[in-house]
Amino acid sequence: MMPIDSNNIKITSNYGNRQYMYRGKLIKDFHHGIDLIGGSNILAFEDGVVTSISNKGEQYGNACYVRIKHSNEYYTLYYHLKSGSVCVNVGDKVIKGQKIGIMGATGQATGVHLHFQIDKGSSASSINPYDYLFNNKPFIQNEELPTTDILLMVKKAIRGDYGNGEIRKKALGNYYDEVQHQVNENYKHNTTNWDNIRLY
Repeated sequence: MMPIDSNNIKITSNYGNRQYMYRGKLIKDFHHGIDLIGGSNILAFEDGVVTSISNKGEQYGNACYVRIKHSNEYYTLYYHLKSGSVCVNVGDKVIKGQKIGIMGATGQATGVHLHFQIDKGSSASSINPYDYLFNNKPFIQNEELPTTDILLMVKKAIRGDYGNGEIRKKALGNYYDEVQHQVNENYKHNTTNWDNIRLY
């Protein structure tokens, strides 16, 4: 799973020590993530809970971002998003492949890209995301979602949070078949009001 909705993703800056020109000055630092270009929509890398966001920023100023905590105690950070594009809120449960914003150039950015980072709550604990992105290393072992989470996804699908057709299929990933079955059953039994939605 890639954090960008594109089949043409390229790395512009790797994890680790680097140097680059920023506003006419040579910068040397340790890069705690990977910079990626290609595509526009930014997607949740795995299921998780949104722990912080910033939805207003500008280039060379404050950056827009989303931070998500996952079940394995790691966090993912999506940085430099387009100002005003963040479409999730703190406390939201998100699923793998769900759109969370649009690529931008807010913050310390020389151009439009995504800074993607994996850590345990801060940059000091960051790890290299490369193998998870490009070598199919599993980030989270596949586990069944609790029933309560399936029910929440069904409710959100009926509300329209995941869109329809292929968009919904992509957003729900491995859970699509079960969620869609439950959506269909709720429509069949006329139980599509939020408080009446149930699992069949």
